[in-house]
Amino acid sequence: MEVNYEKIKPIIVSETLEGTQMKVKFKAQGQDDAIESVGMMIADQEQMMKGMKKTVVKSAATNIVFATISRFTRSLFGGIGGYAAGSAVDAAGGMAASKVADPNKMMQVEDTPENRQKAVLIAFQSVSSLYEWDATANIWKFKAPEIPKTEG
Repeated sequence: MEVNYEKIKPIIVSETLEGTQMKVKFKAQGQDDAIESVGMMIADQEQMMKGMKKTVVKSAATNIVFATISRFTRSLFGGIGGYAAGSAVDAAGGMAASKVADPNKMMQVEDTPENRQKAVLIAFQSVSSLYEWDATANIWKFKAPEIPKTEG
């Protein structure tokens, strides 16, 4: 059986998004207390590739702009002063380029209902062994985990 969001929706007690973490509480028939699980919102590959392409273009443009300013500054002041001013521009350019190439921005996930549902499914995967689908009754049932018996 394929598990999708609509299929597990009846056992979802709550969904809370904190940053990129989706905290979900599940409770099914035969269960006294809800179980909380966490799923991460993950950017899809196409979205990440678009983010990376934009970042590469912005980073290259930033580097070109600062390299041009650095050369101009060096030639404007000349000598040791020009070298120092050009080096300062280079350092500023490096900092600007690193801000543009922030991996967190590239991996940023759009907060959409679809991405939230994917995160809920990820949360369910980690607790799915505690639930079983009763096709006859058309409901989810809680199955208590078996505790191994020890001898002695």
